[in-house]
Amino acid sequence: MATRLTLHGHRSAFSMSAERVRPAAPRRRTTARQRIAGDQPAELLTPDVLTDAVGSEGATQALAGILHTATDLLGAARGFLLICNDSGVMEIACIRAMRPVEAMDLVLTQASLVVRTVLRERQPVAADELGRAFQLEANAVDSRRAALFCMPLDLGSRRSGLLCALRGTDASMIGALDLEILHGLCDQASLVIGASSACTALAQLEACLRSGTSLPRIAI
Repeated sequence: MATRLTLHGHRSAFSMSAERVRPAAPRRRTTARQRIAGDQPAELLTPDVLTDAVGSEGATQALAGILHTATDLLGAARGFLLICNDSGVMEIACIRAMRPVEAMDLVLTQASLVVRTVLRERQPVAADELGRAFQLEANAVDSRRAALFCMPLDLGSRRSGLLCALRGTDASMIGALDLEILHGLCDQASLVIGASSACTALAQLEACLRSGTSLPRIAI
């Protein structure tokens, strides 16, 4: 099941849509630092793929592996993949060691500037434990303070997306080779999502032709 939100372009203002399929568990009060670089939850230590946002079983397995590899590479136990369509509706496609509602809360608060910048400029952006965004350079000392790191997904002109990893306070420096591997992983994730969307579109087209109903508008 997917948790969705609608993005509005006015500065950093984001608003939640009505659909929130998975209810949130009661949460403790957390500081800004804890939301980004806080303790890791005991549950969901492996990625959880939300199949209605992705579409196929094969795609879910591929995205789970990609997210697991990317977060391990960055020294992050938590992370997620997000997809945003041209109407501004964003869905979590895959998530690791977080609840979907927790990820959306992060997107709406401490990570809002980073998310907006990555989706608009389609360039990697990092943030420190207080949510202050900065451009990341390979092998730079600043990369050690990247508590949150986002890379864009290439999903075509009608959709956008990103990979987000939440690193611990003792994470290591991010090197040039790390960034190169991450770019490759994001390319793989983009291809998987695109191929899954194409399969879904063909299946819906076939169903419409059989039933004689009008064709749906599908983003591929």
